[in-house]
Amino acid sequence: PGRPTKLWSGAPVGAGVLNTQAILFGAGNGTINFNHTSSNYVFAADIYGSGTINQLAGTTTLSGGGMFMGQTNVSGGTLWVDGAFGSSTANVTSGGTLGGVGTIGDVTVNGGTLVAGRSGGTLSVQGSLVLTSAATYLVQVNGATAGQTAVSGTATLAGNVQVQLLGRVGATTTYTILTSAATSGTFDGVSISGSGLARNARLSYVGNSVLLTLDPGLLSPSLPGNANIN
Repeated sequence: PGRPTKLWSGAPVGAGVLNTQAILFGAGNGTINFNHTSSNYVFAADIYGSGTINQLAGTTTLSGGGMFMGQTNVSGGTLWVDGAFGSSTANVTSGGTLGGVGTIGDVTVNGGTLVAGRSGGTLSVQGSLVLTSAATYLVQVNGATAGQTAVSGTATLAGNVQVQLLGRVGATTTYTILTSAATSGTFDGVSISGSGLARNARLSYVGNSVLLTLDPGLLSPSLPGNANIN
């Protein structure tokens, strides 16, 4: 979809259409390149075999399943994994964003962004998760709910947590944003924008879980400078 394999490095174009229920890689050297301009491209076909998926530009949602055992490279745009790809391996580099509410295998984020679930959902990592010091871990918070990542293996933590507020936090709330079978390291820091929705973001570590605590937002940043206490 987008452009043929041999032109994968070219400029992104409008997303193509592939009318098939499944893709089966043969000898394991096939490639699917998503290099398009769409902001909501859904690829629903099941994928089997040990080829390669490259997310290069645009926003792509993988909603199918199958038994894909190959490599997924996210170097540009956004790849939402909403289907079952638990036997695959993903590598996210600078400029790329990976997230979703489906299942994926081992994940390494080196310079890119991993979104914890999506809109309060859970991303399941069936294997290990490695976040390097150049990684961003994006957590979407909407009131009482927040996205999270569930890792069946070891989670190696570094980089920064970025909180994206989708709704106002009405009371001091603690969210579980990551769980794993074993945790190594900690995040370098946490940032939040928009004190009118929430403030005072802080992280804590309990067992093999990472917790995010937010205080309710303040109305004062939205008021004019001459507003009185009432």
